[in-house]
Amino acid sequence: GRDAEERAARESSVLRSCAASGVSVPEVIASRGHVIVLSHIQGENAMSLLDGIWAEYADDDRQRNAASSHVLLSISGWLSRFHDAFGHATARGDSILKNFLVTDYGIVGLDFEESSASDPVQDLGQLCASLLSSRPMFTPWKLALARGIRDEYSRLSGTDVSEALPDSIARALVHYGRFRSDGLELITWAER
Repeated sequence: GRDAEERAARESSVLRSCAASGVSVPEVIASRGHVIVLSHIQGENAMSLLDGIWAEYADDDRQRNAASSHVLLSISGWLSRFHDAFGHATARGDSILKNFLVTDYGIVGLDFEESSASDPVQDLGQLCASLLSSRPMFTPWKLALARGIRDEYSRLSGTDVSEALPDSIARALVHYGRFRSDGLELITWAER
């Protein structure tokens, strides 16, 4: 219906603005009504890649953290470029790890139908919540990786997000907890 067409129009507009600003996204080939046809991007979903890293280096903290940090800091850099492109007045929305591809030439963002004029810290909260709530959940090393995301974003954007980020993570955990079978654990952790 009309809502789907509005979401598609918003997503198409964001994708075209990103491309014009040099932010890596799929190219819009065609857009009509509620349908957007995008170019194919060869890459691996960031969540799947991280799951593989965590399995491969389960017994090697140094390797696991180094390989994970590389992916996560690259996503943090992508978010900083996205927010710069929109004057820090737009959040991409639904900034979960599954909505980023890791390619040979860097990070590519996907799924912008929830983009809105909103605080960009919302995106960092969603990214960190996605990291922390993936299996294994809420480990000390994931908390350290989330601090790395925060610090890298603050460095690249010139905006200190350290005070606003904890509340943003908690809101994202509560939001995503409503859709998961282990949601009570996410909500309990968010209330800490």
